[in-house]
This record gives sequence, C-alpha cells and structure tokens, in this order.
Amino acid sequence: MTDDELLAVPAYAANFKNISDRIVKASVEKYGVTLDPRSLLKINGVRLFVQTGEEFGPDFLEQAVNTLPEFEGIRVAAGRQQAIDSVNAEEADAAEAELMALKPADRIAEARRMQRVRAAAGDPPAPEKTPEKRLAEIDKSLKTTRDPGTRMALGRERERLTDALKAKTAQEGGQ
Repeated sequence: MTDDELLAVPAYAANFKNISDRIVKASVEKYGVTLDPRSLLKINGVRLFVQTGEEFGPDFLEQAVNTLPEFEGIRVAAGRQQAIDSVNAEEADAAEAELMALKPADRIAEARRMQRVRAAAGDPPAPEKTPEKRLAEIDKSLKTTRDPGTRMALGRERERLTDALKAKTAQEGGQ
C-alpha cells in the first residue's frame, strides 16, 4: 500500500495525524530537527500504528532518530560524543581531532548537536576536565606552540594548576 493509499483511509489518516504531530513536536523539542510528517511513514512502527492504532516496540522518536536521514547529523554527533567520553584515550583523541579539523562554523554546529544529544539522553552537561588532564593538554601544546605569548599564557596556567594540585595533595595528606 502506497503512502497516498494509506492516508486516503479516514481512520488511518486520523491515526497518522495523531502520531505525526507527537513525533514532529518531540523531534523539535529534543533535537531541534524539524521533520516532514510524511517522512515518518518510512518507519515501520509508525506505519503499523497508522494501520492498527496500537503502539509496538520502542519509542517512535527513537526509531526516527535511528532510521531517518534528517537525523544523520544527530547520529554522527552521538557517536562522536560517545568517543570523546570514552575511557579509551586514543578513541577520545581521534574524535577530538576530527572535531577540531572542522571549520569553525561547522565545529560550533556540531558542538550544539552534541549538546542536544547529551540533553536528550538525560545526561548532565559535559564534565569539566580534571586538572591532571588539562596539565597533559598544556604540556602537549607547549611542545608544539611557537608563539611566545601563547607559551607564556600556557606556562602561567600550568604553574597555577600545578600549585593547585600540590595544595590539594597536601590537604588530602593532612587529613
């Protein structure tokens, strides 16, 4: 049955209007992605709901995110965010390098998508980097940076972090 034939049946059209309004609204709220309601008919669960009026399987929005091309950016952002949050340092470094290779405008857009993915998953905002991890980043940058002003700023930040870590270690040792 084609999409037009399916929606020609009044009961099916009412079911489709009900479910498509819910999915389109949830898509905009959770991910900032506006969907064409007719594209939802590509999802088997939606077609089944339209024909039966009963919901089967996982959440329709989750099915849309996993199958529709409109969500390709969201799927890529989710994978990149997962790699960055990974405990595997090589995987995280590769994902961060891939992100940094983007043009600034694309990087900002990708960061926003990653933030929406995180919020949709109910995750808290990205954790702040630990002082130890930031020190490692500074050391890496100092090896490659030639600009004297940048090197001085990094050196000051490194010294501040080192002092803070020493004070924290001394405080923990005294307790």
